[in-house]
Amino acid sequence: MNDTFAKLLNIYDNIRPRRGEIIQGTVLEVNEDTVLIDIGAKRDGIVPRRELSNLDDTLFENISIGDQLPVYVTNTSSYDDELLVSIEKGLEKKDWERAKVCLNNEKIMDLEIIDFNKGGLVVKFGRLNGFVPNSMISDFPRGLQKTEKRDAKSKMIGENIKVKAIEVKPRRKRLIFSGKEVKNGDSVKRLQELKVGEIITGTVSNVVDFGAFVSLDGVDGLIHNSRLSWKDFEHPSEILQRGDKVEVMIKDIDIERERISLDRKCLIPGPWIDFVQQYNQGDILEGEVTSIRDYGAFIKLTEGITGLMYVSELLPGVTNDPTQAFNSGDEVLVKIIEIDKEQKRVSLSMRRLPEDDIANWVLEKEVPTTNDEFKIEGVNQPSFPSMTS
Repeated sequence: MNDTFAKLLNIYDNIRPRRGEIIQGTVLEVNEDTVLIDIGAKRDGIVPRRELSNLDDTLFENISIGDQLPVYVTNTSSYDDELLVSIEKGLEKKDWERAKVCLNNEKIMDLEIIDFNKGGLVVKFGRLNGFVPNSMISDFPRGLQKTEKRDAKSKMIGENIKVKAIEVKPRRKRLIFSGKEVKNGDSVKRLQELKVGEIITGTVSNVVDFGAFVSLDGVDGLIHNSRLSWKDFEHPSEILQRGDKVEVMIKDIDIERERISLDRKCLIPGPWIDFVQQYNQGDILEGEVTSIRDYGAFIKLTEGITGLMYVSELLPGVTNDPTQAFNSGDEVLVKIIEIDKEQKRVSLSMRRLPEDDIANWVLEKEVPTTNDEFKIEGVNQPSFPSMTS
């Protein structure tokens, strides 16, 4: 044995692959049963048939002699045994290393959504599956119910999502991504562009029990039920539907919490304008008792307009306790005694109603009367002496 050969042999003897090690190898031979790879050791690495059958067809077809591939050492029992290596695990481990680099560099990636579960989205990162939790999905409508979340995520399969790696733990096989980490910078920038008092048109992204969320080109704002409409409604879906275009005024912006409060109501002609144009002091109209207090009763006059009738303005001879005189929902005839345009208040009276108007109204309602009292839609009121004389 000459000196040169001995030195080469010593080099190969010193290169003893360890199980679990990733080695960059060179493809020596490719056939249907095995792939031989030179990993710089005394023995060539062998990719066994059982792994080749599991390899992606495209990957296997593209392997050629001379290719450089990372391989994972799976078996190094002795020099007499085969030195088994895995291309699949080698590529996976390289992907884990690449994921760590992406995490450290805060790299933004565009990954394909391949599946979902109740917790979030599954994305493809090389040969690895990563996870984007629900709370980290960007542009995900807020306030969705369980079935709505499932349907929304199902429709996202096949689409791409921009994300950053936020957790990479190969041993625990945890690869977590966040879309919000990407969007946060854009969201803050967009929030800073918006101004309180600005009127803007957006698209309704979701309707929930307490209001409607509106997309404003990159950020969502909320129209609370109290600022949605002048009309009475049971649920905000009676006013707006998902996908509707809506004009709103920006009421408040909280950049730190990334929240925007919106107002639609202020942009809609209010009922007060219609009321003061249609009615005047002295007008008589029918209303509905909506609330009763010790000091009087609140009467709904038109949609969005409620007046107050104090105890002192009840019919003559009626108890001074409004709770005994009225029930919620009673229909009553009232007279407008004051319209305060500045305070937007309406004062009402039954005491100042002409007796003939009361009598005619009762007859129109076809409410049966007795010698002692008449009933106005569930409200027992004593008759005027002049009406029974």
